[in-house]
Amino acid sequence: MLGDADSARFYAKEAYQLSKKIGNKSTIATSAFLHAHFVQNDSLELELKQESLRMFLAIKDFRLGTSMCLTLYRHFMSMQNKEKALVYLKKAQEIARKTSFIDSKMELYYSLKEKYAEEGNFAQAYNYADSLSMIMQLVYDRSDRIKMLSTDFKFKTVRLQNELSKAEQVVAAEEKQKENLISIIIITVFVLMLILLIAFDQRKKKLIATQNQKIIKQQNVDLAKANEENKLLMHEMNHRLKNNLSTLSAILEIQANQESDPKISEALQKSLERVDLLSSLHKRILSLEPQKVYASDEILLEVIKGQLFLFNTLEDNVTIELDPIQLRSKALSALSIILNELLTNALKYGGDSKSPRISISLKKKEDKIWLSITNNGPEMPKDYRISNQNSSGLYITHLLVKQLGGELRWESANNSTTFYFSY
Repeated sequence: MLGDADSARFYAKEAYQLSKKIGNKSTIATSAFLHAHFVQNDSLELELKQESLRMFLAIKDFRLGTSMCLTLYRHFMSMQNKEKALVYLKKAQEIARKTSFIDSKMELYYSLKEKYAEEGNFAQAYNYADSLSMIMQLVYDRSDRIKMLSTDFKFKTVRLQNELSKAEQVVAAEEKQKENLISIIIITVFVLMLILLIAFDQRKKKLIATQNQKIIKQQNVDLAKANEENKLLMHEMNHRLKNNLSTLSAILEIQANQESDPKISEALQKSLERVDLLSSLHKRILSLEPQKVYASDEILLEVIKGQLFLFNTLEDNVTIELDPIQLRSKALSALSIILNELLTNALKYGGDSKSPRISISLKKKEDKIWLSITNNGPEMPKDYRISNQNSSGLYITHLLVKQLGGELRWESANNSTTFYFSY
């Protein structure tokens, strides 16, 4: 542990260093003076005392400035440097004139008395001794002087402590500010990293979207190319069908005209009429313009009449209820083929041979189109499935229903069978 002297030396040095950090001239002057009493280096002691004098004069504390000049006077006298000592003694006299503190003047007069007595100028020494005696009479007793100095010292000590406390608060505030600044920097770096990650993710998504667009564009090109090929094939198929129907019609007409047997000629003539009917229906469907809207009842009625003619069925045996529903050409073409196949199936297999009855209905209910075909033929087997039939017509019907996103079902009861189509 440190001794009392070492402790005093340590705290005097600490007080001086803290006062230098604060920058308060009064605190520097006092702490430099205290520190000078404990240093063991003569040059450093002198430097501290001179700094203390400068600070006292800077704050115009002429009482302590006078005392500090006399201290330097005694310092140089002890070093046998009378020239320097006289400089500080004269300076003490100049400063003492500016102060009204008795203790400063007492200390000055005492120093002057000692100086002149040492020089042998006893008359002048007597004058300063007399002046000192007169001043000391103004002081009641030594204890009062000690109390006054003690109070002043305590006041300065408290003031120094307050200054040190403020300095500590300033240092703590600076540390807090540094911590806040570091936190702000960390948060800023984190936000920047987050922004970079988001930007990278967006760029990645953009690249993926660009690649997808290229793929979709290429797929659209491929689809358009395939669509053109399908159109070309469909056009070629329709052209060949048209030519085949025309050729078949010409052949039947030639044979009917050349046939001598009236019955055979009549049969050939009916076949010719059926081929001509198919040809006219084919032309009618081909004449529908894409994306154009048509009244469905007109086209479907032509299909129905054509089938009734082909199967020699009287219109009196058929009930027809067709609402004039507006449909686009693609949907109307598909619906015409579905009706044609279902009606062909009903006329061919479903009608009662003695008294056939057929009912055809086309209605729009709850934003859905309903097509129903009912015949009075024998009931269908319970395990009957349209998709399982080998008939090419029903297979085409099944594909068209799926293409339209519709539903095809059937009911068979009371010697009648009904096919329902809705979409």
